[in-house]
Amino acid sequence: MAKELSPSRKLAAKVLFATFKILKDAGGKMRNVEVVNRIRETVSFTEWETERYEKTGYIRWESILAFFSIDCIKTGFLQKSKGIWILTPDGEQAIKLGPEGVLEASSKGYKIWKSQQQVDESLKEVIDIKGDSELNIEQQQIALLNDYEGKAYEGLRQHVLNKNPYEFQDLGCRFIVCNGLSYFPHGK
Repeated sequence: MAKELSPSRKLAAKVLFATFKILKDAGGKMRNVEVVNRIRETVSFTEWETERYEKTGYIRWESILAFFSIDCIKTGFLQKSKGIWILTPDGEQAIKLGPEGVLEASSKGYKIWKSQQQVDESLKEVIDIKGDSELNIEQQQIALLNDYEGKAYEGLRQHVLNKNPYEFQDLGCRFIVCNGLSYFPHGK
């Protein structure tokens, strides 16, 4: 008989599966902010799932998604690059497993990946995050860094998109000058 999932793991199964389906429907690739917005629009959440963590101020389901997406990356179901999330062919196949199957397969894949890494004893300590003792410090740090990276790329993208043509031209010229590049090919 299968072990009952903790509330955090149930939420992880729900948001990971929604992410996979959203990415598949979008052709396999989408900006992180768009994935989160689409989940917000299409998935119904309980009050507990939308609660903000006291210490960080992050919304529970968004934190859980960021955290458990690391398992999906290490398993080969997802890739993240410069704020873009990509569903791999293996990830697309994993959809057939259903929400709990995706979670189980990605958690198992992470454990296999982790066992192949050099173990750093200082990161081995397991902590308790809102009732789920399976979430470890290293995964939290990776999830937080990925979140910051995605927000940084999205912020830069929005900054450039908000420029009018003249501001964009000035921005391009400043980039060229600041980086010691030439306006002309071959330095002429």
